Amino acid sequence: MIGPYLTDRSSIGEGTPRRLGIVGCGPRGLFCLERLANEIAAGGKVARYSITIFEPCPWPGAGCVYDLRQAEYLRINYASENIDVWSLRERPRPQSLVEWLATNGESVWKGESYVPRAVAGDYLQDCFREVVEELGEFGCSITIVPKKVDQIGMGREEVSLRTFDKWHEFDEVVVATGHEGWRPPSSGSAMSLETRLAVPHVFPVDKMLSTASVPPGSRVAVRGFSLCFIDAALALTQGRGGAFLRTSTGYKYIKSRYEPASIYPYCRTGRPMRCKPEASRMSLPASIRTVWSEGRGWLADHLSDEPVSFQRLIWPIVLDSAERAMRLCGVRGNVSEWLEGWMKLGSDPWDIFDEMSKACSIAAGRRAVDSGWALGESWRQLYPAIAQLVERGGLEKGQWEPFWKMHREMERIAFGPPLENMEKIVALMGAGVVRLNAVKSPDYQYDYDLERFITERYALSVDVHVDAVLPGFQDFAKGSLIGRLVELGIARRDPTSGGVEVTKSGALVGKSGQPSARLHYFGRATEGWLLGNDSLGRNAREGISQWAKLSVENASEPEVRALR
Repeated sequence: MIGPYLTDRSSIGEGTPRRLGIVGCGPRGLFCLERLANEIAAGGKVARYSITIFEPCPWPGAGCVYDLRQAEYLRINYASENIDVWSLRERPRPQSLVEWLATNGESVWKGESYVPRAVAGDYLQDCFREVVEELGEFGCSITIVPKKVDQIGMGREEVSLRTFDKWHEFDEVVVATGHEGWRPPSSGSAMSLETRLAVPHVFPVDKMLSTASVPPGSRVAVRGFSLCFIDAALALTQGRGGAFLRTSTGYKYIKSRYEPASIYPYCRTGRPMRCKPEASRMSLPASIRTVWSEGRGWLADHLSDEPVSFQRLIWPIVLDSAERAMRLCGVRGNVSEWLEGWMKLGSDPWDIFDEMSKACSIAAGRRAVDSGWALGESWRQLYPAIAQLVERGGLEKGQWEPFWKMHREMERIAFGPPLENMEKIVALMGAGVVRLNAVKSPDYQYDYDLERFITERYALSVDVHVDAVLPGFQDFAKGSLIGRLVELGIARRDPTSGGVEVTKSGALVGKSGQPSARLHYFGRATEGWLLGNDSLGRNAREGISQWAKLSVENASEPEVRALR
């Protein structure tokens, strides 16, 4: 299929184009196209491509996660000011998300720190159209095949991809798959039961959390107490006509009569997430930026080929930065003691509610910062430098486990939801809709006689169980392409982190340790081997720029290379 804004093969002209297959065209696939166009333009090379994109979602550039049909209460969890498809280019360049919002009639979202996912998806698809036009001007053709790739074949001179009814041959292939569709995690208990009362996953919310799946007035257990749970809770309340009225301290929830009677989230630890602070609403000293820049500098001083210790080097610098930030803000407190207290949360519902409310007040500038804010902000600000040290086996032997344990905890403390969404969850708690009676490891079991989920530990029974835990980066979808590549030995996992290994240009490393010359991967399956690649951010570490440079060199006409 050739879309209405795509180029046709007749525009290529003379010469044999390089056949490039891109599997998956959400944000990562879009970034690959952008880097390719930029490299062709910057080098002045005559690089001809015949590009085939395999993307079953109808929103190329956005993908399923940023589906344009989603409700507005489903927000991105990445600051709008940091979303810029073109950020790796020199100025003048096309628009960032903030610039695009200001000029595309989306004035209602202008100035919003975290926009709806559908709005971000609209921007991403607009960028896709623009980069396709650029590639067309360079004589490249682009074809979209709206089908899933289910098989791969590696030849000496080409890579073959199979859709349901056809094989396609390419000179090189880039796999840019992310979540591999909406699906439940492979682990779980009640979630795997074949009963109409068990909802296996949350998205798309209009289908999975309909009134048929979760009836009004029902009692609902939700596995998960993080971002996906928040989306589920809002879909079951605001998505059913409930209203949030703004108050001086957050929101008040007005029931619609169509929401569940009660929603019981739970997780292994019982600990919540802290919302991200709204810097524009907080009174912070300008000099605090020096704390972050110095912390990043201290970490950068240890960049070398030698492994580093997380416990003896990285974590002490994070703690020191947090303590310095506290002193600069004129606030007393001990960050290590705060963390020790935080780790004990999870048993008392009122303590959890108080912690969430306090974090909202700090994030909104209604309350002075605390040690939790200092620790979370230090981790956020230093994270790019931490990632550089840790990636590609950068830790000393025995240091991965303590790093990853703290990494998971810091996800709760540093990378929580936008303030608005957390204030809504606090309002739902105040209205008695969200309840924390069984928030820590309730171990629900299904009673076939009563047709209810029961937890003996908390003497509680519920009507419906919803799984709001997304599959982990090591949890490949059934029949997934990256999983198949690992099975065939074309790709391999790092034995320490479990992430799929790639070179600095994204080439998959095979079982023998040799990188592929024709097969590259950019996606969340590398998490652990790389860090922080599951976001809308661009960075020089992602490897896409290096891949594009090598690809364009290989695609350039021989006579052009000879003249240079």
